[in-house]
Amino acid sequence: MDQKTLMELFQKFGKIGSCKLEVFGDGKSRGFGYVQFLEANSAEDAIKALNDTKLEDQTISVAIHSKKDDREATNEKFTNLFVRNLPPAYNEQ
Repeated sequence: MDQKTLMELFQKFGKIGSCKLEVFGDGKSRGFGYVQFLEANSAEDAIKALNDTKLEDQTISVAIHSKKDDREATNEKFTNLFVRNLPPAYNEQ
């Protein structure tokens, strides 16, 4: 998977502000990335649909990207997602 494919995986849930697959200096995937939606309900829909699902024989984790204490303290709707456990073969291309 590349960054474009990661974006395509999530864009069916709503408009994306940014999408970043994290890689090491040699271009190999670090196993996680970030997706920022423009609307909170899009992020919530993506979590419901994709969290704990299989992607190329790897179970991915999709969650809000913020500290739990921060979310509870503000009761704010967040739009950034943290995606981890992406298959190791993913790279920046």
